[in-house]
Amino acid sequence: MAESEFLYAGGYEGPVMGNTHLYLGNGRIFDAFAGGCNADVLGHSETYVGRAWNYYLATPGYDDGFPHIRDYVYGGSDLGGRILGSLNIGDKFQTGDLTYRPLNDLKASTYLEYLQGYALGVYGGCYGAYDYDEPKYSHITQKPYIHNSVVNFRPKDDTAFSSRSSVRRVFGAGEGTSGQRDGDAMQEHSYVHVHIPESMENFASTEVFGAGNYYGVGMSHYVNPETATDE
Repeated sequence: MAESEFLYAGGYEGPVMGNTHLYLGNGRIFDAFAGGCNADVLGHSETYVGRAWNYYLATPGYDDGFPHIRDYVYGGSDLGGRILGSLNIGDKFQTGDLTYRPLNDLKASTYLEYLQGYALGVYGGCYGAYDYDEPKYSHITQKPYIHNSVVNFRPKDDTAFSSRSSVRRVFGAGEGTSGQRDGDAMQEHSYVHVHIPESMENFASTEVFGAGNYYGVGMSHYVNPETATDE
């Protein structure tokens, strides 16, 4: 059983005026979202799976963690709302990781980094797996939206729990519902970077998808509901 059902780094039907940060250290949870639930985030979102803040270190700072995520962790939001900002993530990668694009020109609306832990899977984007045609969702004016997401899948092999790390599926974008493509407008771009140490065999059967599930990533444009203009 999970110790907590849902975790949101953002707000519930209330906007976040800055950025959101989700650190999944130790403990058990069902689902976690770096965004909010039907709420905008005016900045960007960051997610770190297997990293925790430790007040008890000689110098308080980040420490290794090993979360047990029974279902999924999402770099974006749940029911609705936009993540409108972006983060320059060039410093998240090593020189040589990306050879086709300068590191100082790499930005993301949502950044998700996997280090260690158990999870059924991770999504770089939003959830949005609802039948929005149902009357109970009539109050949703904006389905979850981000411009782009980046997943940096780089499991650690130098901790006491590294051999227990397990992830079944990795999606660069979001989820969505089958049959409700709606112009594939949950996001425009996604990217997955995979760097698994040669000594690790934990992830031999892990499935990696650069895009999303169902309509979780789009090839279309985004129409701003406030101005009815393309962006």
